[in-house]
Amino acid sequence: MCCVLEPTSLLQGNLVLGGALLLKRKGVTKSTTLSGEEVFYTDDDDALGNEGVLPRSMYVVECFSDEAVGMALASEMPIFVEEGICERAGSVPVKLDVRRAAALKREND
Repeated sequence: MCCVLEPTSLLQGNLVLGGALLLKRKGVTKSTTLSGEEVFYTDDDDALGNEGVLPRSMYVVECFSDEAVGMALASEMPIFVEEGICERAGSVPVKLDVRRAAALKREND
């Protein structure tokens, strides 16, 4: 499993990231008792009620970037980002209206 952050904006000059998760279907862990001993096994044929889900198949799930990062952190998956995206993100100028920010701070205090 892994997480990918990718550019999604079609407009030039915008840096908007989307996410994608590459997930591998695992079988369902089941158990049975044989000769008084509980035995665990993986049932790859149990589709959990999802028709067309194949055992050990891989799926790409498109999602928002924050969902992808959250899933990656929770699952301890690596996050892949193109090197150019990181370089571009560091070079985008940020404009801050100090007066407006101060007014918002006062309103929320």
